[in-house]
Amino acid sequence: MQKALKSLGLYRGSIDGVAGVQSKSALKQWQKSSSLNATGEIKEDQISQLESDALKELARRKQEREAEAKRLAEANRIKNPDAIAVIIGNRDYKGSTPDVDFAGNDADAMKRYILNKLGYRPGNIIDLRDASKAEIEATFGSERSHKGKLYDYVRADESDVIVFYSGHGVPGMKSRRGYLLSVDADPNRAELTGYPVEVLLKNLAKVPAKSMMVFIDACFSGDSPKGMIVKSMSGLMVEIRQPKKTSSKMVVLTASRGDEAASWDEEAKHGLFTKHLLEALNGAADKQSKTGNKDGKVTLGEVKAYLDRE
Repeated sequence: MQKALKSLGLYRGSIDGVAGVQSKSALKQWQKSSSLNATGEIKEDQISQLESDALKELARRKQEREAEAKRLAEANRIKNPDAIAVIIGNRDYKGSTPDVDFAGNDADAMKRYILNKLGYRPGNIIDLRDASKAEIEATFGSERSHKGKLYDYVRADESDVIVFYSGHGVPGMKSRRGYLLSVDADPNRAELTGYPVEVLLKNLAKVPAKSMMVFIDACFSGDSPKGMIVKSMSGLMVEIRQPKKTSSKMVVLTASRGDEAASWDEEAKHGLFTKHLLEALNGAADKQSKTGNKDGKVTLGEVKAYLDRE
């Protein structure tokens, strides 16, 4: 009884098995709070209720301690509280467009890297899975306005920004521009239903970020590891270029040139680009003698050299 009452914060004496004044006073408080007759004497049918109340209180305190420990760990982990990331993993495409089997894995892995290695806040990650064109436009803006959700999130000249996309890319049959293919888009009508990479980069260039890194694990040849996704293709080439007015704050890395198909690693269950990109960012680019100087810091040049080699 004394142990249970102490767990409930009602008894502060020693655990001696003696039903003294303190014990009886604590028992009365519990009985009163439990709408029982406050006699200071415990009845047999009250023992199990007292024990249950004590166990519930102990469990509640444990949850509080765990929640506090988690909060402190989260606070210690956050290294870049103003940084923003947009992560898009387009896997499940509608209609006859083949799925991108490992796009979800790519997005998950990039998110873990951003959270655990770079220390971004979970609430500062715009996480889109199987994104529609409307969701992409709401995030990055359109040809009419660059002020999408990302623009609203960014603190001018304070926020580092990472944009990651894994999914299909397609070429425009007439415009010869590259398009991100939302899951509800028609790859044969890219000019009408796709999201132009040119618009993406122009809009990102207008975001007043401290730095901007864009990673696109997609190809724009109309081909894929599962076959052609655009009908009547005949050697169409698309080149992804940064806007001329883009400052040196923006870096864009893509999985392939316009005439190449981005491939997957079936064993690792990732896009090849994402697999090697994360290896590079996690230190392999610096440690490998052919690509890095082994100084413990990963530079953009080392990442590019590692990706080109692998």
